[in-house]
Amino acid sequence: MTESVIREYEEKDFDRVVQLLRQLQEYIAALDTENLTGCTPDYGPEELRGYLKDVTDNEGACFIGEQAGTIVGFVQGIVWRHDDAAYLRSHTKSAYDGWVGLLVVDHQVQREGLGAKLLKRMEEYFKNKGCTSSRIKVFAGNQNAQAFYRHAGYAERDIELHKNL
Repeated sequence: MTESVIREYEEKDFDRVVQLLRQLQEYIAALDTENLTGCTPDYGPEELRGYLKDVTDNEGACFIGEQAGTIVGFVQGIVWRHDDAAYLRSHTKSAYDGWVGLLVVDHQVQREGLGAKLLKRMEEYFKNKGCTSSRIKVFAGNQNAQAFYRHAGYAERDIELHKNL
C-alpha cells in the first residue's frame, strides 16, 4: 500500500479528475439494471464544472488524494444552510448539513484506505464550517459504496423512491 497525501484541489487537477469522474460514471452505468444511467463520450468536463460551481456557490471544498504524485482520488462537498422558514418550522432545531456531492477513488487503488481519508478530510471541513451532520446520496445499486459509508458511520436517513413511467 502506497502512502497517500490529501491536499486541496487545484485547477491543474481538472483533466485527471475528469478521468476519475468518467470512471465512476461508467461503473454506475454498468450497475444500473434499468439502463437509465449513461456515459456519453463527452461525459465529464461539464459535470466537473458543475461540481466546482456548487463549491463556489455553497461554501464548499474539494480535496485530492495522491499516491506517488499521481491523483487517484477526489472528494467534493458543500454546506447546506437550513435557513428557509418551512424547514425551520418542520424540524426541532436549525442545522447546517455538509453534503458530499462526489467521492471517487481510482478502481486500481480502492480498498487501500484513501476513500476513508478523503471522507474524513471532508467531514473535518464540514465541522469547521459549523455543520451538524454529513450527508451523501448513493446509487441504490452501488452496494460497495453503501457498505463503505456504513462502515464510516453513515446510516439511512431519507430514502428516495423511483418509478419508471
